[in-house]
Amino acid sequence: MRPIILPLVTATLLAASSVHATGAQAQTQAAGAVAKSSTPTPAQAQEAIRTWAEALSAKDPSALKDAQVQEARTTMKVKAVEDCQAERSTAAVICDITVTVPDKKNAKTQLKFELDGGQWKFVGRK
Repeated sequence: MRPIILPLVTATLLAASSVHATGAQAQTQAAGAVAKSSTPTPAQAQEAIRTWAEALSAKDPSALKDAQVQEARTTMKVKAVEDCQAERSTAAVICDITVTVPDKKNAKTQLKFELDGGQWKFVGRK
């Protein structure tokens, strides 16, 4: 009976380690850089930020007095989305973003986005 059980146990362990290795590879990918198709484009990031700023302004009238929120709603343009990293604890990606506002220099910051129902959503700063 032992000769039959040992190969069965070995095969089970090998299958489990293969599944574990595949899961570990997925976690490694999730913890590192994400595929370009899994990140917002500059236009998608800009739309997500504008949508967030509009919603914030509608919910909190004092946000209408915040210059950065108003720039985000109206004149800010996202020039580049680079070096996105998947956040391990959520479905978010954290990206280096280059933005420009008229009469100001380009600014770089890290912003967090989530894909929600096929649309990118701005969820905050890193």
